[in-house]
Amino acid sequence: MKLFLGSLLVAGLLTLGCEDNNQPILGVDDTDPNPTGGPASSITVLSPTEGFLKDVVVIQGSGFNTTPGYNLVRFGNKVGTVTAATATELTVQTPNLADVTVMVQVAVKGSEVWSNELPFTFKPTL
Repeated sequence: MKLFLGSLLVAGLLTLGCEDNNQPILGVDDTDPNPTGGPASSITVLSPTEGFLKDVVVIQGSGFNTTPGYNLVRFGNKVGTVTAATATELTVQTPNLADVTVMVQVAVKGSEVWSNELPFTFKPTL
């Protein structure tokens, strides 16, 4: 009986720990796992093109979602924080990187492809 109750408890915890498949999960290596056929975004300008960790970068382009959380911006293998968004401009706080040049890309909810890449250089910290 104890084995049955233990198995039931484990099964219940595993079920509670599962994520809702209807919610998009954007990760540094993944675009939207539930794409709706949305087009890829495009980056035309990064401003500035170099800076320090936690600096603010403005990304101009097209195809961005106006909800900040529906845009994923990666700096190499790290993710920036989108603080504001329009269809043509994202305001992003850079991640914790230093003394490296990385490629910046954007993924938007509904699209299954990443944007083009532009370089950003993180200056060395003291």
